[in-house]
Amino acid sequence: CRCTQQLRRDSDHRERAMMTMAVLLKRKGGNVGKSKRDQIVTVSM
Repeated sequence: CRCTQQLRRDSDHRERAMMTMAVLLKRKGGNVGKSKRDQIVTVSM
């Protein structure tokens, strides 16, 4: 049914967003990256 397809698409999008965020954080690195990473982790939880 369409419901399951929509859910699957939603989860895929969420995973992709998480991946891009991780890549951006890795690219930044340094102390600034660490503090921001902590904030984002608390927000996502």
